[in-house]
Amino acid sequence: VLDRSLVTPPTGPYLLSGITRDLVLSLARHTDLDVKERDISLDEVYQADEIFLTGTSIEVLPVVKVNGHSIGTGRPGPHTKGLYSLFESLTGEK
Repeated sequence: VLDRSLVTPPTGPYLLSGITRDLVLSLARHTDLDVKERDISLDEVYQADEIFLTGTSIEVLPVVKVNGHSIGTGRPGPHTKGLYSLFESLTGEK
């Protein structure tokens, strides 16, 4: 999450499309986040307000540090928590 936008690289050889990713992007589109699929520089990663990963087994996993750089406040952010909560409510996962 960077400046009220959820920014994610497009799917391709290094980023697989998946059900969890697609669901989280759909949920994000129904919140106050603007979803953008584009390449992301390492500088943008370091400047992000929040970062999370998605996947079948990890669902929505907050990332609070990258290469020793704290992301945002260094704690899971409100958008990550909100999207995880929405994900849980739809999937029944706990």
